[in-house]
Amino acid sequence: MINFYSFPMTFAFLTIFFNSFSQEIKISAELKNIKDVFGLANSNRINWELYGKFHHQEYKPVEAENVIEDIDKYLSKIPTTNEQNGETKEFNLIKKYRNNFDTTFRRLQFLGSDQLGEFIYDKGRRIPVHFGLYGDTALSVIISDAFIDNIYNTLQLTSKQRASKVVTTYILPSLKAFALSFTNKEIKYFGMTCLYGSKDFSDEGTIAIKAEFVGFIAPCNLIRKYVSGDLTEDELVDESDVYVCDRDMVTDIKKIKIVIE
Repeated sequence: MINFYSFPMTFAFLTIFFNSFSQEIKISAELKNIKDVFGLANSNRINWELYGKFHHQEYKPVEAENVIEDIDKYLSKIPTTNEQNGETKEFNLIKKYRNNFDTTFRRLQFLGSDQLGEFIYDKGRRIPVHFGLYGDTALSVIISDAFIDNIYNTLQLTSKQRASKVVTTYILPSLKAFALSFTNKEIKYFGMTCLYGSKDFSDEGTIAIKAEFVGFIAPCNLIRKYVSGDLTEDELVDESDVYVCDRDMVTDIKKIKIVIE
């Protein structure tokens, strides 16, 4: 039996709760921290599934050399307020480094040796470049939403092994594009995120395919040493941070330690 007398009390409680919650949400002028940037990029897993699994053409990835067109559209609308943390500050940084992004994406026409350079994101709402803070102070640049069309077999590779394979096969070879395009000492960390597929290959159904996310970030000085051949990939990975959201996770990301195999 429904107790209607409890409704006013419940409504009052919810009103107090949401008012308190809304008061706690404050938009900061400072840039997002890196984990929040990765969390935002992770939300694009749904786009990977809509295209990678169901082939919806409206979610077709953007080729690397064409990303600059969306960056320019983004820069044509100057934000006057911060509707999200650090929005105006990030806009000004993207504007400052617009040409650096252009040359970076031109150098990312291939990811690794077997993957076209493509990026999957909500055109008109987002772009695959971000600025954030590592450790609340270190300026970092992130290139997000790299589309990897590979679907990894969950019967052969664990979640960590799948993430490790994407990092070593696609992200590490892409670091040269960043190192050649960004030489300014203002940026302290560089990161990249990828979206890819996984499947239990004993299940023939399309629904068995699920998207996964991996985010990688490392100090720029070490990336430049790695690109110049003065640092091994094992040494670079040891000093990097890697976050994943695998097929069994919903929205959260978690930090992992990967091992080069």
